Order: sequence, then C-alpha cells, then structure tokens
Amino acid sequence: MNATQETVKPKPSGRPDRRPRDMVLSLAVLLVPIGVIFLVWGFLTSETPVSEIDPTPAYIQAEGLGLDVTEPEGLSQEWRPLSSGVNQADGLVTLRVGYYTPSGGGMQFIASQVDSAELIEAELNQSPRLLGPVTVGDVTWQSYVTAKGTTALVYTDESMTLIVHGDTTVEELQEFAMVLG
Repeated sequence: MNATQETVKPKPSGRPDRRPRDMVLSLAVLLVPIGVIFLVWGFLTSETPVSEIDPTPAYIQAEGLGLDVTEPEGLSQEWRPLSSGVNQADGLVTLRVGYYTPSGGGMQFIASQVDSAELIEAELNQSPRLLGPVTVGDVTWQSYVTAKGTTALVYTDESMTLIVHGDTTVEELQEFAMVLG
C-alpha cells in the first residue's frame, strides 16, 4: 500500500444510531391518534340517552301473584324506569324496578313477601349497618348503610317488605319512598 492511499472504512449497513428525539416523535405518531379517538368517543357517548321501559306490566303481574303493591304515582318526568322484573320462588313474590334518578344516579325499588331479614341480607349485601328510623311522610322507614357506602330505606309490615336503595342521594330515596304512601 502506498502512503497516499487511505484506508476506506465500510459504511454501517444498518440504520444510524437513534436519538431520543426520534423515539419521542415515533411515540407521538402513535399516541396522538389514540388520544383523538378517546376524546371523540367520550364526546359521542357523553349524552347517551337512557332506554326507558314501562314498568306497569311488572306491577300488574306482581299484584296478580298476590303482592299488594301499587306503582308509585307523582314522580317527576326526571325519574326514568330502566328495568323491571317479577320473581316467584316458594310461593313468595318479589318485584324489582330500577330507576334513573333526577340527579343521574341509579336506584332500585324492591317489594317482596320474602322474610324481611332474609331479604335485607340478600339485597343489601353483607350485613348492612342499621342507622335508625327515618320518617317519610307519615311512615317510619329504617335507614341502612351498605358495605358499598350507599344508603337504603326499608319498610316492613306483616304482608311485605319495601326496599329503596341505590347510588343516589338520601333525599331522592326519601322522595321515592314518599310516593309509595
């Protein structure tokens, strides 16, 4: 080799070294569209309409099976029934109606011939804590707090037990209990 000849180094065959800036740009290309999709999805589903039902057939069916309960009257249009069902086991009838409340919470009304202690344990889950009596109109209800921290109102007489509970305010539970009479 002659002194005038230089040694030629071969060029690397792979990509050049990556810089942190390149990685950030690559992640941005992936994350920005995903973020836009989540924002659009949130916007489109933020005002999802509630699918209302007519609970009257469930009330009629429960009454026909011997449960002396009437449909609540006097609730505003903001109370929207979402679900209803009647169950009969061992000759005992249970009616359940779910409502979307004016504040946007969920509430369930239960009327049943099942033994009150058994029903409270089954419906309010894991030994709810008794808070004490609450007078709604002329009727005294028992107030409970559930393991989930929600409030429940329970009324019991010799023929049935009524439970009003859910993820809503105590005032709304009392408003619903008031229209039950």
